Amino acid sequence: MRVIATPDATPTPAAPAPPTSLSVFLQIGRQVKKTTIELPTSLSNIKLSFMERFEYDPGKEDFPEVYIRDPRTGVQFELEDIDDLREGTVLSLNIEREFSLHRPFILLMSSS
Repeated sequence: MRVIATPDATPTPAAPAPPTSLSVFLQIGRQVKKTTIELPTSLSNIKLSFMERFEYDPGKEDFPEVYIRDPRTGVQFELEDIDDLREGTVLSLNIEREFSLHRPFILLMSSS
């Protein structure tokens, strides 16, 4: 007698379609704005989102680095791989040094 294996009758579930966009948070200083990024995207498109949402213009300076916040640890690091983007990701610009250069220095003196 010959035994023939029959295929499993249960259908294999189809893989979910990859997302076509992501909702992310853009942060400059203390200001945070939510935006949608269409996929696939590039670092240039992300920088453009900062410029549009915040009316940010780096002027003649080089555009600051874009940082991403790791949701588990809270550590921010330079965004180098677009595949690190996830729904709800927080992206920020590394511009602290620019803010510190333009803040007025105020000296408070006590009268003693």
